[in-house]
Amino acid sequence: RDPLQWGPRLPPFIPHHRNGELRTLLSIGGWNFGTARFTTMLSTLSNRGRFIGSVISLLRRHKFDGLDLFFLYPGLRGSPKSDRWTFLLLIEELLFAFRQEAMLTARPRLLLSAAVSGDPQTIRTAYDVRPLGGLLDFINVLSYDFHGSWEKLTGHNSPLYSLSGDPSSSAYAMNYWRKLGAPPEKLLMGFPTYGRTFRLLKASKNGLQAEAVGPASPGKYTKQSGFLAYYE
Repeated sequence: RDPLQWGPRLPPFIPHHRNGELRTLLSIGGWNFGTARFTTMLSTLSNRGRFIGSVISLLRRHKFDGLDLFFLYPGLRGSPKSDRWTFLLLIEELLFAFRQEAMLTARPRLLLSAAVSGDPQTIRTAYDVRPLGGLLDFINVLSYDFHGSWEKLTGHNSPLYSLSGDPSSSAYAMNYWRKLGAPPEKLLMGFPTYGRTFRLLKASKNGLQAEAVGPASPGKYTKQSGFLAYYE
């Protein structure tokens, strides 16, 4: 499939008839999506233009109210450093196109948001926070996956507040974005509906920061080591 155009077949699942105030955004990307297709799309003005045109068509056809960019992460995971700047260019161009389309069609402007990291080091590498905050309608902070079975000590997946010596927490992430210039009224804090699990080195030591030797057994339904859904 052409990575510069988006046109999946989507069912008419958005229940606007139940709630006239409901707003739904289509999210593109995610961890397993990787970075290569974003990098290709961002690399030229022409590529970004093709992407933007297909996005507007898709959103209107399926009655979405906007787009969420789930790029994890500009300048990391194989993405070149230049993606930090071309990602910002894409957002500027998307917003301009959304405004133009709204004027020409007399429809409400499509909304624009991005899912972003809650890790300070990743934030500094991947984002130019103040310009992003001025352009986006919402900033969806991934305030979870702070700890997991990839570490040697147990830790809370999404702690609200930081422990002594470990600043990783939802509160710290939200305050960090605000400190760098993101408008507080645009920041949305993410809540996971799953937990991260560990295989303990010693069963008797089972609290936070206990020694771990990898992921615990898969759940009955999700069948993924180190992970349990809320219903498991």
